[in-house]
Amino acid sequence: MKAQTVRPLSPLDSRSITVVIPCLNEEGNLEKLFLDLQLTFENLGFTLPVLLVDDGSVDQTPQILVSLQKKYSFLKVIRHPQRRGVAAVWRTALDNTSTDWIFWGQADLESDFKTDLPTLLEACGPDVDGVAGWRQKRGDNKLQTSKFANGSCRLAFGMNIHDMNWIKLVRRDLLTPLPIEKITHRFLLAVLAGQGYNITEVPTPWHNRFSGVSKFGRKRLVKSAMDFSRVFWWFYIENPVVSLQQDTLALTKVNKLGMGGSKVVSQTESNT
Repeated sequence: MKAQTVRPLSPLDSRSITVVIPCLNEEGNLEKLFLDLQLTFENLGFTLPVLLVDDGSVDQTPQILVSLQKKYSFLKVIRHPQRRGVAAVWRTALDNTSTDWIFWGQADLESDFKTDLPTLLEACGPDVDGVAGWRQKRGDNKLQTSKFANGSCRLAFGMNIHDMNWIKLVRRDLLTPLPIEKITHRFLLAVLAGQGYNITEVPTPWHNRFSGVSKFGRKRLVKSAMDFSRVFWWFYIENPVVSLQQDTLALTKVNKLGMGGSKVVSQTESNT
């Protein structure tokens, strides 16, 4: 159920934002990543705190981060002694931040902070609870899997976005009560949309990974399907009040459309 919470100021108004970056064996990307972040803050005219969570890297990532912390005062690093997974990274981030908003970034440089962070900030107006970046002209091997997962969540949770599991800017207070370990990081925006929060999206360019290899594989595909079944069960069976509210919201939207009470704006889908 959508909680009755006090809506924070928009992120551009409050600047109460932490940039959170999950990291696993990204030694070849870190120097450029933080140079890009520094340039981003210079272009914005203000600096944001950055929390990088190292999820048990076994390459030179920890040593490089020690050096980067000395160079960039905005950087804080928390290291998991062993790999715990992205949901655990989210929990660590939520437990170690206090800002109103979290910008979830990427360490592989498939997202360019210089363009994507300002774009999501500008798209997050006073009535928005979360913004997702929608990857354009993707060239990775995850496109069809991503389309299927996002399509399933649009049907199951009434989500209106196309790319729930990439960069995002979202209210921290909406995330802290969620059982992230149960619903997993992949479906955070889908669950929030199902709870009635305003989750929108903005197109962002996709870039080839700068260095290293993707962590995506067949095992993750199977796990994603299992996670979807688990979050579906949690949402509709363990929390039936939530599903009742979502059904009510869906019927309300249908009725408004039938009476001409709302305007439908369609966007031509890209090859994403």
